[in-house]
Amino acid sequence: QPVSSVHTVATNYIEWIWDEVPNAAGYKWNTENDYDTAIDVGNEIAYLEEGLDSGTEYTRFVWAYNDCGYSIVLKLTGETN
Repeated sequence: QPVSSVHTVATNYIEWIWDEVPNAAGYKWNTENDYDTAIDVGNEIAYLEEGLDSGTEYTRFVWAYNDCGYSIVLKLTGETN
């Protein structure tokens, strides 16, 4: 399972960052807790989400995956400035 790291935040974006998972082939990121509709970000350990509202808290979700399947979901939270 991925572990949350320190996110980069601004007034209209959050760069969601998580720690690398050993043996992961890649990662998926989503705005909802649904692996099947998640965006495949490959082996990147960050995802830049732009166009957000300032002063707002957001919750996002990340999974690590490999040939054996995918991890337990990591719930990320962050707040824009």
